[in-house]
Amino acid sequence: MNKYLFLIFLTLAIFIPFSHADAGTIVFVGSSGFKNNAATTSLGYAYTVRSTSTEPWLFTSALDVGGDIITGVSLWSGGTEYPMTQITKQEAYSAMYMYLFYLKNPPTGAGTVVVSASGANQINSHTTEYDGVSGTIDDSELNNSVSSNAVAAVATSTQDNSWAVTYVEASSGTLQSPGTNAVARSAGDGGSNIYDTNAPITPAGGVTMTITKSNTSGVMRGITAIFSPEDLAPPAVVGGRHRIFRWFNF
Repeated sequence: MNKYLFLIFLTLAIFIPFSHADAGTIVFVGSSGFKNNAATTSLGYAYTVRSTSTEPWLFTSALDVGGDIITGVSLWSGGTEYPMTQITKQEAYSAMYMYLFYLKNPPTGAGTVVVSASGANQINSHTTEYDGVSGTIDDSELNNSVSSNAVAAVATSTQDNSWAVTYVEASSGTLQSPGTNAVARSAGDGGSNIYDTNAPITPAGGVTMTITKSNTSGVMRGITAIFSPEDLAPPAVVGGRHRIFRWFNF
């Protein structure tokens, strides 16, 4: 009897197709923000990476008031520099430029986020941290005001359970308020903030995050990025096939 059972399970092992790993879950971990009111070429502020998993991510925003002069953002930890990758940038308003960066797999523990510029100007920056991210930017978009006091951050995910993060700048230092699909994470001087969906985008597809401000003058600009969850480890395989008979004593 055991011989026939073995042949059945061996046949299943050969002909059942290999299945993909299931997607994990993204979670918000923490945030920090700093505004510098004095002209500087280097803004640094403390940030402690709290995640202990293998898939943490940092998103860092930066705004300069003197043109397109930000040259880079890094996390310094334990005497080592970890340069961040720029997702995109755009002119926010009146020759002020906004940028969004990310860093995958930063080391856990106390560190310093450093924003560097080629000229001395006021710099604003915020950092948010997430866990369970695959290391993939699924989509990134530049968002402009849809009215005098609101911006709609629109992007599209191709993987189920992705999240969206949006960095928004508003002129005149006006207070911002999160609307549909948006949760504020790192408030600045009122005119600057980072938001996320605080929930997976499922099924995969388009998402719109709305953010408003307290007055109708000026403009709002946003940068939105979609990031995907990590893949959970698949079952053990033998010769490219699942070991579906590993629980049996054959």
